[in-house]
Amino acid sequence: MLKPGGDANLLSGMLAEYSHQPDAAGGHPVQQPRRRRGLPARRPGRPRLLYAPFENLDGLAHETLHVEDRVVIVPSGHRLAGRASVRLSDLDGEVLPRWKGAPVGDGTGPEVADVVQMLHLITVSRMIGVLPRSLVEPVPAGLVCVPVSDAQPSRLVLAWNEQDRRPLVASFVAAALKPHRGD
Repeated sequence: MLKPGGDANLLSGMLAEYSHQPDAAGGHPVQQPRRRRGLPARRPGRPRLLYAPFENLDGLAHETLHVEDRVVIVPSGHRLAGRASVRLSDLDGEVLPRWKGAPVGDGTGPEVADVVQMLHLITVSRMIGVLPRSLVEPVPAGLVCVPVSDAQPSRLVLAWNEQDRRPLVASFVAAALKPHRGD
């Protein structure tokens, strides 16, 4: 149902590449994506996987690892379920989640803290949602994903404090970006 941490299947490869670095430390130096949006990323600490444009990247150096389209997730009996694609205007009047911690006025439906909770509420027809495709593949039973043709693409980014010059961070960033640069 939900990719571990919502990493678009990239984290295990990044960690494997990092393990070959001479200065690789024990444990893994990256925090997985948060499953909510609208909150600023923590500045101190380890590099993070974040989804843009949902997360605040101010004060963070970042590199895009994966770009994907967004889909609307609806119950299988919903009026949009049989469409090949939808536009954002097709979602007017629909109940959308209010993400915990997001600015007031963001969404009209129940407050949700994570994708798992949102998918449950969609399954019981309390709302619909819009997410990056990788967060809902494979599609849970009883739900349908329809591409949103005019939604801004979602980017999975590796982000780290732009002031953090620790060798551990530099080594991990270099290893994580290696497969994406064809090194």
